[in-house]
Amino acid sequence: MKVSRSALRILACVALAATLAPARLGAQTAFKHFNYCAPPTPPSCVEAVADASEKKLKACETDVERYVASVFAYRGCIAAETERAVREANATIRKIRCARDPAFCPQPPPEPEAAPARRKKKRGMK
Repeated sequence: MKVSRSALRILACVALAATLAPARLGAQTAFKHFNYCAPPTPPSCVEAVADASEKKLKACETDVERYVASVFAYRGCIAAETERAVREANATIRKIRCARDPAFCPQPPPEPEAAPARRKKKRGMK
């Protein structure tokens, strides 16, 4: 039985897809709680500014300003995501410690004590 090259290529692609599919599904579930912070990309116009016209330089400066703003936004996103991931890790650690030792379980806040009733003063009396 002779198999054509195109049939072999299709078979190889199907086998590769079947191999990678479980890995992709695992990656998606592993990172389902994480937010993605897209890294900024420097504007490509910077590479060609040596002989650019004034109009192109102004446009490129605008792109660079936008890029710098996106760098600061990226930095904030990374910081927020890091803090969120640390809070989640700490909560996970608390849960496993609580399972091992009830002394580590969170305790409900104590009930506030009722304040003693005040006597009202009558008007006109000292």
